[in-house]
Amino acid sequence: LHFQQIFSIASLAGWVKSPAITNQQKNSPILSHVSHGVICGYGGKKLSSRNGESSFEKLLDSAVKNASFVLSKKHSTVSENCEKNLAEVIGIDGIRFYDLCAGNRSYTIDYSNMLNFKGNTSVYLQYTYSRFYSICDSSSLKHQFDWDHLCQLQSFNVNSDVERDLLFHLSRFDEAITITTEALAPNLLCEYVIDIARRANVFYETSRILGSKEEESRLQICYAILQIMECTMHLLGIKVVKRL
Repeated sequence: LHFQQIFSIASLAGWVKSPAITNQQKNSPILSHVSHGVICGYGGKKLSSRNGESSFEKLLDSAVKNASFVLSKKHSTVSENCEKNLAEVIGIDGIRFYDLCAGNRSYTIDYSNMLNFKGNTSVYLQYTYSRFYSICDSSSLKHQFDWDHLCQLQSFNVNSDVERDLLFHLSRFDEAITITTEALAPNLLCEYVIDIARRANVFYETSRILGSKEEESRLQICYAILQIMECTMHLLGIKVVKRL
């Protein structure tokens, strides 16, 4: 009801498309309410800020604290300030991505799942991005590649079925964007980029990149992975991390 009232006011004001206004511009925006399920805390109890049981600020603080704990076990040489900034990025993005992945389904806040380096999480995406960024940054051929050069490439050299499979899914980026926007379902875009990350890591684990005779063509694939992941993560509000 709340959104119906807001949309009606916007329609009467002429800010959005309305059947009552005949001379309205065709490119006027359309408002849609995308619902979501119930969000529960530990124990399966529904979170309710209205009753003073929880607040969004406390939720974010808890996510950052949990991210800091996870990072403290993995990092031993990172400065305290850098780790604090990284924990804030990972913690907040973890909640955002977890929420978008759920779509309109109900879910329970679980930081161990939200911050899992090997799960369907934003930190898994950030880890994958940092892995391929490091590869490209370490290559002696990196000066030959940049985004402009990559966009001008007409084809990729394919050396294995793993590469073919990865490139096929990278090429579905435009399709994934279209399906997501038409369905008003960002969880579909989440699924797409997670799928890219998984296939990219299989490529990393099965294919020698630096120092191989296929280094140049495989670096092109690495740059394509970075470009698609960076754009997709930006659309989802997830920050890329170059070092993790």
